[in-house]
Amino acid sequence: MQKCLFLLFLTFALSSAWGQPTQCSVAIVRLLEKKAATWRSDDINTHADCWQIRPYSRILVSTADGRSLNLAPSIIINPPANFVWKFQIHI
Repeated sequence: MQKCLFLLFLTFALSSAWGQPTQCSVAIVRLLEKKAATWRSDDINTHADCWQIRPYSRILVSTADGRSLNLAPSIIINPPANFVWKFQIHI
């Protein structure tokens, strides 16, 4: 019985050690910071580099009046000229 409990504990301990590495977490945070900064600065080309379209990609936007918009992911890569400023929030 003790051997079974030890093996179970060891299995859980080792599986938690193989979680997402810290380097990946830091890279994700940097990508999100870059994406937000390029969006606010209207740097469309650098912002597009932050995205990779997949067949399951979706862009959902919630508006202040409760509506939701389902945009094509390609609009992030090649936005119309007036698109970036249209969705900025001015505080």
